[in-house]
Order: sequence, then C-alpha cells, then structure tokens
Amino acid sequence: MPKDIVEIVENALEKIIAGVPRIAERDLKVIKSITEGLILSGIAMSLYKDSRPASGTEHHLSHFWEMRMYAQGKVPALHGIKVGLATIVSLFMWKELAKIDINNLQTKCDAIKLPSKYEEDIRQLYGINAEQILQTTNPNLPFEHIKTNWEAIHKIAEGLPPPREIEQMLKLASAPVRPADINLSDDVLRDSVIYARDRKKTYTVLQLLGDLNLLEDFADRVSNYFAKTALKGVKCLVLDMDGTIYLSDYLFPFTKNFLEHLSKIEMNHVFYTNNSSQNKSHYLKKLERMDIPCSSDKLFMSTDVLLSYLSRSDGKIGTYKSDGTPGNRVFVAGTKALMQDFTDAGYIVTDTNPDFVVLGFDTDMDYERLTKLCDFVRSGLPYLGVNMDYNCPIDGGFIPDCGALAAAVEVSAGIMPEFFGKPSTRTLDYLIEKTGFREEELCFVGDRLYTDIASASGKKSRSVLVLSGETKLEDLQTSDFIPDLVVSDLSELKEYF
Repeated sequence: MPKDIVEIVENALEKIIAGVPRIAERDLKVIKSITEGLILSGIAMSLYKDSRPASGTEHHLSHFWEMRMYAQGKVPALHGIKVGLATIVSLFMWKELAKIDINNLQTKCDAIKLPSKYEEDIRQLYGINAEQILQTTNPNLPFEHIKTNWEAIHKIAEGLPPPREIEQMLKLASAPVRPADINLSDDVLRDSVIYARDRKKTYTVLQLLGDLNLLEDFADRVSNYFAKTALKGVKCLVLDMDGTIYLSDYLFPFTKNFLEHLSKIEMNHVFYTNNSSQNKSHYLKKLERMDIPCSSDKLFMSTDVLLSYLSRSDGKIGTYKSDGTPGNRVFVAGTKALMQDFTDAGYIVTDTNPDFVVLGFDTDMDYERLTKLCDFVRSGLPYLGVNMDYNCPIDGGFIPDCGALAAAVEVSAGIMPEFFGKPSTRTLDYLIEKTGFREEELCFVGDRLYTDIASASGKKSRSVLVLSGETKLEDLQTSDFIPDLVVSDLSELKEYF
C-alpha cells in the first residue's frame, strides 16, 4: 500500500483514538476530531480505490452478523457498533495466530479442506447470493508462501493492540463489547468466523486462517474467549428459582453443590422469583424444606418490586381523595397470598369501587373474577401486572401464568398492564438498591429468555441462560434476547467461577 495512504490512515487513527476517552461527554471538539478521522479514512479509501485501507475482517464479520440477523427477523445494531465488537474479535484472532508454531501446520495444510457441508451451509447462509459466492475463487496463498513470510505475519500480530485495550476504549465510549450486548448468538458468532470471508474476496486474517485450515479451530477459540470472560466483574448472581434451582417441588441434584461452591469462593447471590402466586414466607419455608439456607433479605419477589413502587411518592396511583391523599382500594386478581401481601402493606383489597387494579399469577382465577377484571380495566382504572411470565413450569409441563392471563384481558379490554417483575427495569433498580451492587456487578441466572435474559438486555448487567427449565437451545435462533452465557444447568455454570 502506498506510503502516503498509510500516513493518511495513521493520522485518522490518531484523531479517533485521541477522542475516545471523552466521546461519551459529547464534547464538540472531540466530535470534530473523530469526524475528521473518519473523513480521512474515507479519503484513503477513495485514493486507493478500494475499502481495504479502512475495512477488513471487522467489516466482514459485521456485515455477516447483519445479514444473519435480518434473515432471522431481528433488527441488527448499527453498523459502527457491530464493527467495534468485530474489532475485538479480529484482534483476538490475530493474537491467537501469534501463538501458532508454523512448523506444526504443514500436515494440517497439506490436508486442507473446506468445512463440512460447505456448499450446503453457504446456500443456507447466503440465500439468493450463494451462487455468486460459490463461483468466486478465494484469494488463497500456498502454505510455503505463508511460511516464508511467517516472521512478517508474526510481527504484524505482535504489533497490534490486545483486544482488552480496544474493549476499554469502547467502554469509555459506552459502546457494546460483548456479543449479548447486540443480541449476537454464539452460533452466528462461530459461523461468522468460518464463513464471513466468503462475503467479500479481500485477503484478511480470515483468509489466512482458511489457508492454514484453522477456521473451525478459531471459531471455537473465539466462542470460548467470550464464554470465559462473560462473567468478568460479576459480584452477585440473581438466581431464578423454578426451572433453575428446582422444578416445582423437585430440587435439582446439582443445586446444593453449586450454592456451596458460591459460598466457598465468596460469590454473593440472592434468589428472585417472578411467581406471585405465593408470598415470601411460603418460599422461605420451601427453601428450608429443601435444606437451602436463605434469609429474608436474600429472597426477592416480583410482588416486592410492585409494592415498593406503590409505597413511593412518585408511585402513587389511582383515585385521589378530597384531602389529596391517594386511594388505597385495590382489586387484586390473584391468589389469597397476593391479596394478603397487599393487605399487610395497608391496602384495602376489594371488588367494589377500587382505585386501581392489580393482576398477578392467579391460580384461583374463575370466569367471574376474569369478567370483573376486564370490566375494571375497560373502565379506565390504573392497571398493574405483577409478572409477565406466560407459563409456569411444573413437573410434566406448564400452566398459564400472569402474562397469559394479561393477554386474555388485552383481547377483551384492549389494554396490557405495566409489569413489575423481570424483565422490568424497575426490578433491576430495586435489586441495585436492595443488594448494594452496581448494575455491572449483577448477573441474572434463569431459564427464560423473555424474563431472566431480557432483564439484562441493553443493560450493563449480565445474564446466564440455564437449559434446565422452559427454554430449549433452538429457541435462541429466533429470540430477541441473547444471554452472555448458555449452560445446561447450574453444575456447568460452576465451571465459570
């Protein structure tokens, strides 16, 4: 590449890097510096008549992610956001490449082969564009040529910044640094390492790895890199209960060992259940019967979040009395336990002239109560939902939960309530307040994508999906919420601490 173009790119990088630490402040001078850097990179590409001076592996990966997300019906993150994360991936691969002993690759390269089912995979991944990709020859380099120039390649790898350095820069700009931050699944991440090079015939580290027959190996390395660092900085696990530590009345055999391990390594944890059909006393007794020690201040419920909201001055709702105080008459579509929680909190539970309406996981629901609920909601009364779960897992299947009942009301009355359990931001705020940990120090662990995993989506907190409850691995393919880590159950999660 001509020296003058290299100098333009280097100048662009200096301007961009210098502005990163203050970009989150939206300082006009910083924005100007970064904009100048971006313009310079564009000039370099124009002079070179190609995108290579400012577009490489990170763009190959980013475009692949975008294509796959659109194919799955998802809305991808902005291109620049994806490029930032892809840069971390690219640098990690370069650093891993530097660890390779080229002398040990001769046999591997002599037996070079495309990934299994390559043509079938390309057709599936690229759809109508597959034929063009299959008919285009990749710019391959022979092994001897790579070996001859290995010292120069190694020097390039050594001279690049470590991925952690770029990660810190992106964090300063409040940009995503984890696949889950942009709802990127592990499957798509791995596929991008293996197949993204085919999207554009430019020689990048992906092409180099292909020539060395290392693509599938590096796909595993990238996947493991993010898995092993997924929980870095986490200081408190928010453990879901049903489907995670037990199923109905059956305690999973790995639960006690996992909890003992957390105590041994001094990892904080709390329990949190969205299930509003029982009260805290019930769950404390249940854990005691299962020989799981838990104090009242370590067990949280969706009901707690709602009652906390109502107790605050900015959370008062309903009809106001003549003296300016809010009404405290509530119609509770829920179990006796939920009604008792509201009574204990000082509310008058009634089905006559309520000031507001609350819907919980009502296992006692009958048609008469459902009709009253719809009538009150239809009349315009404030309407709150405790938890949005659609189903509650039980031994042998599921039963309709609060979210399913809310859907029935919506069809009849045309209104969906605000929910306060997971994944509501109110739950996250409540946990931060009650546990004393910062958002980035919390990690939600549970079996549901739309509650447990969604609680951390777009947040600084982390999430771990366990496959011991409602969610199956294939559900991730169409999910809008991607966890930082997927494990079969808590016994596997133990390996990450």
